[in-house]
Amino acid sequence: MKKQFVAVLGATIFLMGASILMGAQSQPPTQTTPPKTAAKQPQAKTQQEYDAFKKLEGEPDIAKKALAGEQFIKDYPNSELIGPYATPLLVDAYQRLNNFQKVVEYGEKALLANPPQQTVLFIYQAIVVAYQQLNNYEKTVEWAEKFLTADHNNTFALYMLATVIPERIKDDDLDRQQKLDHTTDYAKKLLEVTNTMQKPATITEDQWKMQRAQLQGGAYSALGFVALHKKNYDEAISEYKKSLEVYPKDGIAYYRLGLAYSFAKKNDEALKALATSVALNGPAQARSYLEQLYKAKNNGSLDGLDKVISEAASGVK
Repeated sequence: MKKQFVAVLGATIFLMGASILMGAQSQPPTQTTPPKTAAKQPQAKTQQEYDAFKKLEGEPDIAKKALAGEQFIKDYPNSELIGPYATPLLVDAYQRLNNFQKVVEYGEKALLANPPQQTVLFIYQAIVVAYQQLNNYEKTVEWAEKFLTADHNNTFALYMLATVIPERIKDDDLDRQQKLDHTTDYAKKLLEVTNTMQKPATITEDQWKMQRAQLQGGAYSALGFVALHKKNYDEAISEYKKSLEVYPKDGIAYYRLGLAYSFAKKNDEALKALATSVALNGPAQARSYLEQLYKAKNNGSLDGLDKVISEAASGVK
């Protein structure tokens, strides 16, 4: 699974998530503040409870915020503020602390409280990221599908499904074709959505250009991986080249492009793609496969390989 991309996109997640939480975590009312005509909102039962929540909400130190959240739940286990307010704050804090087990724990609890839609989407995204970082394939797919059900055009959910599913497809899987078809559908939908959607207000133009390039690159890579699984090597080459046109710093895409070239008996092109993958710190397998092809071409010698890799690095945009 492409954890490196998720880490990069994580910066955008935090930017968007912070704004979502800022909106959702508006000051919870005490018992005396709501107008009589308003729908019943979660309320603090005492001033002490209210003050404890405000301390949690305003804590700037992320580690201390997590501790304050845990303490609030312990001190006020029946508080109406836990589900819609305190628990999402804990999800955000633990995501920033890379404590992914806690993200899952509190994310699932937060969803049971039926928080506002924007908070729901933030939590779904946090849980998907958490399971992906925990290397739990089944749960990553399960929660990405739930996320997509809640938001049919969500680019992050589409990306995760398009790129995670083909990583685990085996030739003898009984549902192999179904997985390949689903991957294709998710990838095509991702391209369709990213071609038409507008920049989110919470990120800059440069951040949006980078995120869209990563998303579209991932979609083309997913289509390339499907073709690779089907042994349609020319098609795989075409899709991986499209991926690298929009996002040229993907070491994994260069590695799989190299594989496709090699399987298509285009070894010179394979050498160049694999060298570029190595230069971009792609998968460890890229180096070993590159050395294998290079030795076959150069009578068992690796002399000059470092220069090839260096030249490949200089050619990346």
